Amino acid sequence: MMYSIKGVVAEKTIKGIILEAGNVAYEVIASTTTKEAVTVGKETTLYTFLKLRHNEGDVELYGFSSKEEKQLFLLLTSVNKIGPKTALNILSATSLSKLQSAIGTKKIDFLTDIIGLSEKTATRIVIELSRKVQHVGESQDLESDLELEDALISLGFQKKDVHRVVDKLEGTPHNTQDRLKLALKMLHSR
Repeated sequence: MMYSIKGVVAEKTIKGIILEAGNVAYEVIASTTTKEAVTVGKETTLYTFLKLRHNEGDVELYGFSSKEEKQLFLLLTSVNKIGPKTALNILSATSLSKLQSAIGTKKIDFLTDIIGLSEKTATRIVIELSRKVQHVGESQDLESDLELEDALISLGFQKKDVHRVVDKLEGTPHNTQDRLKLALKMLHSR
């Protein structure tokens, strides 16, 4: 099994990243989070997962910028009826800490509203993973972010733009009013 691969990012594609390692260029399927974490022309290490699709004889290489993202991907794919592509879509929808917090605190509404999963799938994820997922973020932070997102959406901003901006605010030590001002500034500069 391939654990990781180190190389230079040749380009970013819709599906992921082209990584040159040695004299070989690998097409690595990656989440939005990983694609944003790497820079074209820079050397990087991706933690990998190799998937053989038996019915088509294809091999898919998935790559993650952190061990934590890979571990969460593996946990998600261990859930019944969650395949690699669905797991990547889930990882691309929000930050790792928010996703872990939502699963750990059984916030099914976050998984359905923010990530877009069906209620049945979100419930299955919570039931199967809530004990396995470490609580990285506090549920208060998640609640604060959800309130901020609701406020920005009610002001007429697109849901997907709001999610990206609020995720970028993660870890900022500002109060709610300062975070709202910063989010508005970021949204207006787009």
